[in-house]
Amino acid sequence: MFKVLAFFAFAASAVFAHFELNHNLLTVGHEHVAKVHHVEHVDGDAKLRFVHVVPKVLHADKFVDGFASRGTGLAKGHYFLNVLPGELLVELLGLSDCFTWHATLLTVHGADGLVHKPFAWVKKTGRALLGGVEPLAAFVFGLLHKGHFEELVKKGLPAHLFTLTLFKFFK
Repeated sequence: MFKVLAFFAFAASAVFAHFELNHNLLTVGHEHVAKVHHVEHVDGDAKLRFVHVVPKVLHADKFVDGFASRGTGLAKGHYFLNVLPGELLVELLGLSDCFTWHATLLTVHGADGLVHKPFAWVKKTGRALLGGVEPLAAFVFGLLHKGHFEELVKKGLPAHLFTLTLFKFFK
């Protein structure tokens, strides 16, 4: 019986080992993170949120348990957003309407050098690993209202391979 309880205690602790992308991260920061850049546009019920997270050098290996986000309830693990053992997180970039879709670009450094890992999720169809930065930008372009994107640009959307690629789609 003790072994069963010990297993469940271990399993429960493992569930909460992921790195949470939450309000505290955006407002206070985190000991493993050097920089968080957050830009948001709200237009009635429509919301568009961008986040760019850069870890500290000494903590770039602390993200192998995946990431999670919290809406109004418990944190939801996004285990498909993963940094493999032996990889170091260079940055996480995310763009979402906070309800029906999100797009995430992980940049990691590992045995193959610098690698971009683009992920997308749509509420009705599930998740997808896309083939690169340009397909991820094309995915977002197909879902994004041009005016909302322009508002993010006005509010300080940073220049990044992904944001510049998306910007070209809107020109």
